[in-house]
Amino acid sequence: RAIRVEMFGDEIDRITEIDVLTGEILAERNHVSIYPASHFATSREKMERAIESIESELEERLAVLKSQEKLLEAQRLEQRTRYDIEMIREVGYCSGIENYSRHMDGRKPGTPPYTLLDYFPDDFLMIIDESHV
Repeated sequence: RAIRVEMFGDEIDRITEIDVLTGEILAERNHVSIYPASHFATSREKMERAIESIESELEERLAVLKSQEKLLEAQRLEQRTRYDIEMIREVGYCSGIENYSRHMDGRKPGTPPYTLLDYFPDDFLMIIDESHV
């Protein structure tokens, strides 16, 4: 399924859900949510929880680095992470935001990130065509 947005000038004329193989219209929609490809779309509350989690982990890592007298590494880590947190707060994105995905999803340390494969049924069949290589 896909969403087709038909425009008339600079205004939306019609929104339909279509079958991608046949082009058949499955349903008309009054509205649809489209999320940005490069930003992490979530509620302000979840974003603040993620930021608190990032800050907590940062403090733990800084303590370890300082105890090992790796002061330059600690300074670099703190500077970079604080900059990333500020960018996430202000624009909802930072370069390398995928490094913070565990905090955004609320996953435990060491838990693998979600992938597209998580959304397929157990008995799905995947065909990979690499003939262009």
